[in-house]
Amino acid sequence: MAGVGAKEMEGYVREVSQWYAETRLWLIERLEEDGYPYGMTPKPETQQLIEFLNMTPQDHADLFAQFKERYRGLPDAYNRAVADMESYRQDMAKIHLKVATEPQGVVYG
Repeated sequence: MAGVGAKEMEGYVREVSQWYAETRLWLIERLEEDGYPYGMTPKPETQQLIEFLNMTPQDHADLFAQFKERYRGLPDAYNRAVADMESYRQDMAKIHLKVATEPQGVVYG
């Protein structure tokens, strides 16, 4: 682009980067409107809990990387990923409590 200075180009880069991050986040939120996290496969609660309880440190690191990828391009991506990880742990604790207090051998349906 002839006649475009470095400062002006930096402004364009900043503007496009912000647009990209906001649009990406908006699209992910639309994909999650059904209540399930973007990029995750729906599973029964008991299966989620079993998988959570059997997670290795590497599994936790991989999950955190998925959460971080979700916010790629945002300046606070790391903090958002930390909040998502904590929310996930709280959800698993709720499921654990629910499963632990359900009567055994009863079929609901």
